[in-house]
Amino acid sequence: FTTRIYHPNVKSDDGSICADVYQANWAPTLNIRYVIETVLSILMQPNADHAVEPEIAQLMLNDEAGYLARAREWTRNYAQ
Repeated sequence: FTTRIYHPNVKSDDGSICADVYQANWAPTLNIRYVIETVLSILMQPNADHAVEPEIAQLMLNDEAGYLARAREWTRNYAQ
């Protein structure tokens, strides 16, 4: 991603996503629909077990309100 995203499965500094998403089940027969659905699933359902940002994952698990507030703050600051 080029826009910064506050998400446990997206690297804050470079926008990359958890490698397991596209490496574990990758095959030449997979199509763009699979890739898009997988990325959407990650964005809609954060997974702390596969976090590339452990601090964000901990906040999400221990203080959901704080996590959501920080995510809203990042959205205001970076998604314009």
